[in-house]
Amino acid sequence: MKIVFFDFVIHLGGAPRSTVALCKKLAQTDEVYVIDPYGTCPEYITKLEKASVKVDVLLKGCKNVVIGHGGKPFKRFFGILKQSVSFYRLRKKLIKKVLEIDPDVICTNSHKPLFFLAISKQLKRYPIIFCARGWFRKQELPWYARWLIKHKVKIVFAISNATSEAIQEWGFPKEKIQVIYETIDYDEVFELSNAPVLDELPRVDGYPKILVPATLIRTKGQHTAIQAVKLLKDNGYEPILWLVGDISTGGTGSYVQYLKKLISDNNLEENTFFLGWREDIPALMKLADFIVFPTHTEGSGRVVSEAMLLKKPVISCPSGGIRDLIIDGQTGLLGPIDDEYALANNIKTLLKDENLAKRIVEKAYIQMFDKFSPDKHIRLVQTGLRKIIEYNI
Repeated sequence: MKIVFFDFVIHLGGAPRSTVALCKKLAQTDEVYVIDPYGTCPEYITKLEKASVKVDVLLKGCKNVVIGHGGKPFKRFFGILKQSVSFYRLRKKLIKKVLEIDPDVICTNSHKPLFFLAISKQLKRYPIIFCARGWFRKQELPWYARWLIKHKVKIVFAISNATSEAIQEWGFPKEKIQVIYETIDYDEVFELSNAPVLDELPRVDGYPKILVPATLIRTKGQHTAIQAVKLLKDNGYEPILWLVGDISTGGTGSYVQYLKKLISDNNLEENTFFLGWREDIPALMKLADFIVFPTHTEGSGRVVSEAMLLKKPVISCPSGGIRDLIIDGQTGLLGPIDDEYALANNIKTLLKDENLAKRIVEKAYIQMFDKFSPDKHIRLVQTGLRKIIEYNI
């Protein structure tokens, strides 16, 4: 098979990492090409090239690569106008490159690249697969994104059962959805976990050490983790909370300031630390006692999979695809969203019951190989691709 992946990648988050892992596996048996609009994430390009995946950047050196102004329609409209010339050039180069490759199928992760594919009539003959790597509830997508997916996509690869259910609720036919659980590169996770952390960490002598490996945005729930640490401290514990994520990213600024004030107001400066953007999450996990992921919305939860593979107990919320990964009390612990008391109690439960913690990590580890292994994932992906190509499904 000849497969093209086309996406806008700004930073190496969960979805791009999953794309790299998938491309790496597919490239062992098929022709895989990645088309990147601007090349704004060198780490993404480098990882693909190391995996022997062919990468083409359409507009190298383009200055305006982010529209921005989410929630501000007028400013966003003028941002689009400002980039209109770049968009025209991008579309022209995209058409030329796809026709040159002449793939069997095109895959994408979000509605922005899907828009460019949809307005290019010359590419109409190529079936499009939409890899839904979020929860994709109706309120999380603009109306035009739902329209594009419903009318321009041949099949959806849903990352979880929750994603499949959410997409069906806003009118996408069930028979055109295939649930394919997210996978991660197991070898890479083990390799990174055995490497030293990139810099010296604060309070490695503390206990328990709690890691929240998530982007610093409100829907990831870092504020709940901070409030839970306060409750633990009030109960006589001396927990250490490590928060990863880029504190300089523009869109997260107000939330980061809120978190800093929350830490200050609760006198948690010696308990809570920002570690910045990290490329060594598995190594950090290995040093942590618990992985806490109090997310409000999640397609799957890559970091949950990584923690399970590294035999670290995970405490999270029943958001989206997390429910596929965590069976409460068996492969992890779940608590309500935005409930610091439940989170603190779950941490105390594992602190008091070491046997429960051991049972949880062992069962989660086995599940990673029985249910979510890369080999199983790639077989499902290849089967789905062949159905589209051979039977025009």
